[in-house]
Amino acid sequence: MTETDASLRARQAMSTAQPSQAIIEGLNGAIAAVSGVKRFVVYENYTDTTDSNGIPRHSIAVIVEGGADQDIGNAIYNRKPPGTGMLGNISVPVTDRYNSISNMLFSRPTSVDIDVTINVKQISGYTQSMTTAIKDAVVSFLNSLLIGQDLIISSLWGTVLSLNQSLAAPTFSVTSVTATRHGQTQGTSDIAIAYNEVAHGVVGNITVNVT
Repeated sequence: MTETDASLRARQAMSTAQPSQAIIEGLNGAIAAVSGVKRFVVYENYTDTTDSNGIPRHSIAVIVEGGADQDIGNAIYNRKPPGTGMLGNISVPVTDRYNSISNMLFSRPTSVDIDVTINVKQISGYTQSMTTAIKDAVVSFLNSLLIGQDLIISSLWGTVLSLNQSLAAPTFSVTSVTATRHGQTQGTSDIAIAYNEVAHGVVGNITVNVT
């Protein structure tokens, strides 16, 4: 049976991606091992066109939170796929054993502060300490999101409700949750986070109204 053009292109893309993915896994491991790295992501565009994130063809974009610039640059140099381009706004010179210098590129994520308002109705057993616990839980959740990961508003509901020791006999109920990027109008829609951004929570941006 004659193979269609579409099938051929798909098969070629897979054959190209498979060895590339193994190398990218090695790069992920190298960056994860860098001291001080908190969150990171490696994007690869192995296609022949610029992708939806603006990453050029046959290039990688490494976004790293934490860690020293030079250590990250060294990790990229040691594991970057040969001939692969790089996208980033931080350039780190790496000198090889022949004293040849190569500049490794990566970026730091843009921190997106999130404002959250939670309205709760207290039930028997609710104490002021629960208000503090709710704020801390929301901040912890926001700071656990991955680079480029959208904020799903329902996740905030789940985070807060999980503080009840018993869902059958809760000490409070949640009546509404709204959120937004800091300084904008809050709403109930999910918040899109760009590929090079990361959500960030601070207690001062979390409001808990108790009735």
